[in-house]
Amino acid sequence: MKGLKILQATGSRIGGDLRTFSTLTKLEHLQVFGCGIMGTLGPLHPLTALTLLSLGANYFHGPITTLRHLTNLKIIRLVKNKLNGSLEAIQGLNNLMDVALTENKFSGKIDFLNNLTRLHYLSMANDCLTRTLQGLTRMERLVELILNDNMFYGSVGYLGTLSQLVFLNLRNNVMNGSLGALQNLSNLETLDVRSNRFTGSIQNLSKLPKLKNLLSSGNQFSGGV
Repeated sequence: MKGLKILQATGSRIGGDLRTFSTLTKLEHLQVFGCGIMGTLGPLHPLTALTLLSLGANYFHGPITTLRHLTNLKIIRLVKNKLNGSLEAIQGLNNLMDVALTENKFSGKIDFLNNLTRLHYLSMANDCLTRTLQGLTRMERLVELILNDNMFYGSVGYLGTLSQLVFLNLRNNVMNGSLGALQNLSNLETLDVRSNRFTGSIQNLSKLPKLKNLLSSGNQFSGGV
């Protein structure tokens, strides 16, 4: 088993904690979804060959600091756990392309995410985050950005340079100002800004040639569509 490179389990009631896997130092893909595993991520420290880490819908808690040692990671999926604390541990993981951290309890700064310039997909929905979006300005390869159900505030102007965005979900935050800064996102197909504090006219978005889905209720827009 110590030579194992791929381990995948879904819905199996494995239980226990990650010490079960800590000796599998050749692992490149670890996918364990909904298997009732608990504890912290600490035992992952020796698994430096990992490129894909998917531990969704388990009972993990505590910080993700041990991830800073897993520098080969390209994909992180830790959705639906009870992880908390800062996200700074991932700031040096420059190979990351896909990050899904939805439904946890993270907090603190996100400015350092600008270092992750290879990201194509970022989901941090329902994560208790309270910041501006200034830390996302250099993610120019992002295709999908999902930040709904947090407490992000301020302007969307920081996203105006993300020209590859196809899907953007900012629903249920406390963001304000105009959406005018998004008018240069020429690849955008879906925009969800429901339940924020945006103002001005959504006619600013008329220049978006590929926009198919616009969800905008629960704001303070003026004028027609």
